[in-house]
Amino acid sequence: MSTEQNTVIARRVIEECFNHGNLDCIDELIAEDYVLHAPMSMQQWQGRSGFRERIIGLTTQSLPAIVIEDLFAADEKVVIRYRNTPVRDDKRIVTYSGIMIYRMNDGQISEEWLEYDALGLQRQLSELP
Repeated sequence: MSTEQNTVIARRVIEECFNHGNLDCIDELIAEDYVLHAPMSMQQWQGRSGFRERIIGLTTQSLPAIVIEDLFAADEKVVIRYRNTPVRDDKRIVTYSGIMIYRMNDGQISEEWLEYDALGLQRQLSELP
């Protein structure tokens, strides 16, 4: 697939899956053997079912409001720098930024590297001084 097609798929994942909690598009956009590399995460979601669990977990706690700040692609990789200001159940406003790197394979995301400002997020949630 072209880099332009890959960026369209990456944008759809952000908008449809993360921001709207749409689980129906996961089979189309996420590879069955999807792998997440997220060193800050307590869980490692693997496979399409793991991605689905991740979306359910995120949208149960709050509704993500991910804004893409930068997006670029080369070959089979798409890089997104984002800002997230989730709508939380307790009405607290928090904002954090991060970077997602997607590796595409046959029109689906097969691998993801995720880094985000966990320390800044924890400070906003008063979990740290």
